[in-house]
Amino acid sequence: MSRCAYCFHDPGPGRAGAECPNCEKRFPNGWHDAHATCIALAGGRWTGKSIYIGVLVAQLREFVRQQHGVLRFGSPESARLYAEHYERPLFEERGMLRSTPTMKTGSYQREPLVLRIESPGRPRHHLVIRDTAGEDLETPSPEVDLGYLGSADAVIFLFDPCHVREVQEKLRLPPVQARQPHDVLDNVLELMHSGRPRIAVALSKFDVLQRLAEKEVPGWQEIMTTPGAAFQREPEFGRPYDEVDGALLHEEVRSLLLRFGAHEITNRIAVIEQAKPDWVRYFAVSALGAMPRGLHVNPQGIAPFRCMDPVRWACAGSGVLEPTAVPH
Repeated sequence: MSRCAYCFHDPGPGRAGAECPNCEKRFPNGWHDAHATCIALAGGRWTGKSIYIGVLVAQLREFVRQQHGVLRFGSPESARLYAEHYERPLFEERGMLRSTPTMKTGSYQREPLVLRIESPGRPRHHLVIRDTAGEDLETPSPEVDLGYLGSADAVIFLFDPCHVREVQEKLRLPPVQARQPHDVLDNVLELMHSGRPRIAVALSKFDVLQRLAEKEVPGWQEIMTTPGAAFQREPEFGRPYDEVDGALLHEEVRSLLLRFGAHEITNRIAVIEQAKPDWVRYFAVSALGAMPRGLHVNPQGIAPFRCMDPVRWACAGSGVLEPTAVPH
């Protein structure tokens, strides 16, 4: 049976009751009749996790539609949560999302987004996404239970490269009053303990780095305009997840970080990668595709870039986000 949608705990064989024996939350309707992939979002404040989730769900809905399937919310709470805190403020009001409230103060942050995917010829599949407030990860508290990070199938660690001290210096950017990403990563890895999750390390707001190619930073323009680079193109929806393309992007992003001198990040990931080579992958994503204008998204609209890559990598092998044959 599937793990709990709330705490990601595996209740073990034969435990198909109405409630999770670990957190005592009720399972969503139909939970025991489908497989599930549980993903946790992590990262410091102002890294764009909430915007990423809002855009990701919209892209998932379109992807599943193109594959002749249907994406539904697995519970009324998930439908309300997405509509009120992601879809309406981002796509209807065209505004920037507020920071995710901490577990102490924000009730909605305690709820996961449960998505149910139904595709022709395949069993139903639940995709569960849990957001984690940056403040809770920057300064973990024993009062806040983040144990689900160690029980997830994958953790997507988002960080803004412009928050890295070495990047700020090399690109002559003003300092940002935020915790260094490697400090937050340390906390995330500690919270994961020796758990099972794979970890996707994703550079968020990658469009900012792409535009910096226009600045006169020695060697930067040549790097960001490299012909054939994976970070220059968007994978096609209609093709299976491309492991070769993903491995190429992994090496490109790692090279970027090494070029910046961001060894505090790469050294920590290298330790995990040495023990479990297939357990770590670097990504580059941009949820908006363009800089916001004040408190609103860019007037030119939202143009996501490679946002589905981390989730498709996490789901690779399950068949849930792979193209399906056209029904006759």
